[in-house]
This record gives sequence, C-alpha cells and structure tokens, in this order.
Amino acid sequence: MTSQLHQEHSQESSFLALYWRYFPALLYTVFVTILLLQPSNQPLIGPPAPPGPPSFRREVFLTIGHLCVFSGLLTCWWWALLPTHTFERALRTSVVACIVFGIVSELLQTFSVYRSVSVIDASANIGAVLLTAWAINVYRSRR
Repeated sequence: MTSQLHQEHSQESSFLALYWRYFPALLYTVFVTILLLQPSNQPLIGPPAPPGPPSFRREVFLTIGHLCVFSGLLTCWWWALLPTHTFERALRTSVVACIVFGIVSELLQTFSVYRSVSVIDASANIGAVLLTAWAINVYRSRR
C-alpha cells in the first residue's frame, strides 16, 4: 500500500515537474488576448486610445507594443514546451501557434468596439515571432 501511494505521489510530482510551465504561459496568453480584443474606448487594461486620427508617434508606440507582447508570447510558450519537446520542436510549435494566434486575434478585432484589422499590427506580430525565434536559435547555437 505504501509503495502504491509513493508511486502515485511520484507520478504527480513528475507531471507537475513537466507541465507547471504551462500555467504562466496560459496566464500570459489570456492577458494578451484581453489586451488585443478589448474595446479601445474603454479598455480593461491600459489607457483608452486617444480620439481622432492616429498619429505616426502613436502607431510607432503601438507597433513596438505588438513587438514586445508577441516576443514575450513566443518566449513563454517555447519555455513551457521545452521539458516535453526537443528544442527544435518546441520552437517550431511555438512559432506556428503564435503566428496563428497573432493573425486570428487581429481578425477577431473586427468584432470589438472601435477596433479593426490592421495589416501593420499583424505584420508586427509575425515579425516579432520570427525575430524572437531567430534570436533564441542564435543564442542556442552560441552556447
């Protein structure tokens, strides 16, 4: 009986050791989803968008935001998948998932109040994912 309990506890511990990294990645994904799909006039996170036509400065600021958010998203999911996947598979799976997420979230903005699809934002999302994947790959090859 004791051996069986010890074995069950060991299996639970190994499960947690492998999959606990998914929790912060999922939390960050929920945060990013809210950030991207919230109405721009009354956001849950951050200040409302300024009224009027978008300025160049505002667009640059928002594009940098997309780069940072999607760089973090890729990094979170790559890190979460590392214990259960090879380096290459974890990176490839994360890249595909983040690119799909970036495109789908951009398309879903059509259904949000005062939001619309932006090719610049979608490009920033994809660019951030690819640039971060490249940086992670370079970092690994130099280690």
